Amino acid sequence: MTKELNAEPGSVVHIPTGKLKSTVLWASLIVWGIGTLRIVWLEVFGKHTFLRGLQKLNLDDDLAIPSWYSAIILAVSALLLFIVAFASKSRTPKTILHWSFLGVIFICLSADEAVGIHEMTLPLAKQLGFTGVFTFVWLIAAIPFTIVIASIYIPFLRKVPRPIAIKMFVAGAIYVAGLIGMGMV
Repeated sequence: MTKELNAEPGSVVHIPTGKLKSTVLWASLIVWGIGTLRIVWLEVFGKHTFLRGLQKLNLDDDLAIPSWYSAIILAVSALLLFIVAFASKSRTPKTILHWSFLGVIFICLSADEAVGIHEMTLPLAKQLGFTGVFTFVWLIAAIPFTIVIASIYIPFLRKVPRPIAIKMFVAGAIYVAGLIGMGMV
């Protein structure tokens, strides 16, 4: 596939999806592999070595390399969503709005992943006495927000070509299950 961007109405954006997929897959495997090696390192040598637990490689730390990588992936996704919004064949105001709003959501997710905005709710949870699955107060807002976004985007997904709609739905379901589901665990 060729790289081509023509923002005129009726244009098509060609993105080398094969290379993009393999690059993201390999980068993800490397980040995951390094995080897994950290876990093994801690089991074998403990936290009190000269590398001090390799905390910046922690897969479960908000201010670590894996979170930075996630923030980059989310920001690149936002950029691609904005490109689709303004360079797709169906440039109706409603379509542009749907794709652009998804881009804004991904920018917000990227910012949160990069700096851990949701972690600022931990003191609030302690003050309110929340424990268990709602130790992370942001989950209380995330669940209804997700339901509202899903109800807005289900009609939109019906208008998108079926293979793309299925991939978007599956990706969104996996992301939300990981974000909210694992956040509660």
